Amino acid sequence: MSRRSFLKVSLALFAGLLLPRSLKGGTVYVLNETAERIVSLRRKGLSAERIAEELTKEYDVGYAEAYADVVRFLEVARGLGIV
Repeated sequence: MSRRSFLKVSLALFAGLLLPRSLKGGTVYVLNETAERIVSLRRKGLSAERIAEELTKEYDVGYAEAYADVVRFLEVARGLGIV
């Protein structure tokens, strides 16, 4: 994925791409590929720093940008009970 695509994905994460789907008994959030990867790595116990390092290997994005996006995403995800 190019840096530009990563930016679009990151921005989309915070612009509502965590789409709530109502079901009986609760809400399910539909995550895009990047969000799923972040959640998966977090559930494996990786810190925000390590997740950002992994994303820089997988996407054309610098560490500082990846780290800032991961921290922001995890804050939102925690608030929603995803992580």
